[in-house]
Amino acid sequence: MTPEAERILEVFKSRQVRAGGLIHQADFGDAIVWEGGFVRDEVVRVALKALFENGYLLEHATAFELTELGDAHLYSKEN
Repeated sequence: MTPEAERILEVFKSRQVRAGGLIHQADFGDAIVWEGGFVRDEVVRVALKALFENGYLLEHATAFELTELGDAHLYSKEN
């Protein structure tokens, strides 16, 4: 997993969001910088695409949802 993808997932953990929880797309701070309605940086776009395709996140109209797989990836590191 790329550092950019890890940074995106860490936003969920920093807010104590678990599987099924949502974060508004504009609330990812420096992990996802938006410009003109699009993700500004190509490496972050690629990271998001990988997170969606590999089942870590789900995309909604205005938010991203952490899946069970994303939750397990984040919180299993604590053990």
